[in-house]
Amino acid sequence: AFNNILNTTMRELAKILRVQAMAVYVLTPPDRMRIAAVFFSPFAYARNEKLRQLFLQRAGQLEQMVLPLLPAVAGRAIQSGEVLKIDDAREIPGFFDPMEWAPDFLVHSALAAPLSIKGECVGCLEALNKTKELGLDRFSSEDTRLLEDAGFFLSRILQNAQGQPAKLNPEEAAICVARLAGCPYVPEGELRIEDKELLEEIGEQVLKRYQILPLSRLPEGRLRVAIDNPLDYPRIDEFEATTALKITQKAVATAKSIDEALLRIYPDESVLEKTAETAAQQALGELAQESG
Repeated sequence: AFNNILNTTMRELAKILRVQAMAVYVLTPPDRMRIAAVFFSPFAYARNEKLRQLFLQRAGQLEQMVLPLLPAVAGRAIQSGEVLKIDDAREIPGFFDPMEWAPDFLVHSALAAPLSIKGECVGCLEALNKTKELGLDRFSSEDTRLLEDAGFFLSRILQNAQGQPAKLNPEEAAICVARLAGCPYVPEGELRIEDKELLEEIGEQVLKRYQILPLSRLPEGRLRVAIDNPLDYPRIDEFEATTALKITQKAVATAKSIDEALLRIYPDESVLEKTAETAAQQALGELAQESG
């Protein structure tokens, strides 16, 4: 499960950040680190299938390698416990990143966020080579915040994988899922339904079945909705097929928030049988399965 979450996190982050590669490093005390996962995105190989296969092969070789913390960027982030941002690696004398062992891959820019458990740095989440439509770009402050959020999420999952229970509460889980999916998060108690007639058109039974809350109607049969897991594509597809409406804008809310909103409209029945905590953990499980 942990590897699935790693793969999903890196794939989604690579799309949102528009980077060529992602990597996760885990500290091997006292002064070494293991490459736990590597992902080369389509931004690195475009439509070159031969290069994609080479990157895939090299990713498998890089994973599980153990190397010294220094002088790698990830090792420096682990050692300092702080986010490191490099705009132009070529300007740094002696720059080194193990990802350059991949064929035809040079690191131009890097962003590395430490992973911490109970105040101790245990690893690093690294993004390499920010891109734009034509060429390379620099990492922004928003990119840094996103990587830190993802690092917090992975730290909690890593803690569980090491046998140290650290459940995310429902709101933490929803925030992590929202950041990874690139969707806005709606805090508990702040869901606002703008078109109640729309809910009546869709019907109570459908709303209860899919736990997707339409917030507003957009032109041409499109919807803005709240959902606990925006990456649950089978559920979204079924909802669209049932309603003949297209979801084009998604916001993330906890299952509890959606439950309470539906209860305000249909107060005579419970619309959710599972607890909010169970729903949040299921959302994260489904997120992990996206890479399976």
